[in-house]
Amino acid sequence: MPAKSKCVKQTLKKYTTRSSPPFPANECKNKTKKGNNGKFFKSAVDKNGVYKWIAVKITNKTRRK
Repeated sequence: MPAKSKCVKQTLKKYTTRSSPPFPANECKNKTKKGNNGKFFKSAVDKNGVYKWIAVKITNKTRRK
């Protein structure tokens, strides 16, 4: 049986007032989530070895005419 994920949506003011996703980045390692501002973010390691949310540019590869 797989371990239960700790990547759970938070409702504290710290998480609801920012533009990044309302999830702790260190518990959602290498995942992409939608932020509070509607844009997508990926949890990635910075130069100090700490996970943080980095904005991801989503491109639409299929265009409708």
